[in-house]
Amino acid sequence: MLFEAAAITAPALAQDANSCSTSGDCAAGEFCDTTPKCPGNGAKGVCRRKPEVCTDQYLPVIGCNGRQYSNACVAASDGQPNTGPIKKDSMSSARKTQ
Repeated sequence: MLFEAAAITAPALAQDANSCSTSGDCAAGEFCDTTPKCPGNGAKGVCRRKPEVCTDQYLPVIGCNGRQYSNACVAASDGQPNTGPIKKDSMSSARKTQ
């Protein structure tokens, strides 16, 4: 039997016990994952545990702190949501901001 995934809407997320607006809303060892947006401006997220181990896969992302990370897991382990993979043409400009 097939089930369709229900879309999570902002109001439904806001009622979830794990919903957050900032990492301050989460327990120790967790961060507010608002990916693909950064916290603020009404962005809602979900508290997620910071990963302790990540792969060496290189798929760079920019964390919401403006730093470039080698992949989304490494950003999450630093408590940073991200805006998604960096496009190849924007990599050089991202490096200049560090």
